[in-house]
Amino acid sequence: MKKLKTPIQLKKQLDKVFSVWIRMQGHEDFNNSCYTCGKYLPIKKLQCGHFIGRRQGLSIRWEPRNCKPQCLNCNVFLRGNLPRFAEHLMQEYGPTIIADLNLQSEQTLKLNRENLIQLINQYS
Repeated sequence: MKKLKTPIQLKKQLDKVFSVWIRMQGHEDFNNSCYTCGKYLPIKKLQCGHFIGRRQGLSIRWEPRNCKPQCLNCNVFLRGNLPRFAEHLMQEYGPTIIADLNLQSEQTLKLNRENLIQLINQYS
């Protein structure tokens, strides 16, 4: 009998498939641009950058408007390059996006196994 994955294992799996999905958005031949600096790199060299950190809650962790492809320099060394990230978000979604994302991050979201599996399938 196959053992069911725990919610923690499902969240890790969702993080992986969501990261690939984010990095693939708008790609050309498995290359994409860093959202904040514009550097063009292979998908495998990009990361899934979060404007509002994924530790701030499940309600924002897998929100596509909050997550964009970023190079290692912007995502890690520049800690998200947040001023540029915010500027680009407002250009893409309008002036209320930052407030919208902050409000969403304050919401409580409880995901059960079925919800997590559904999200994994959605982003796979």
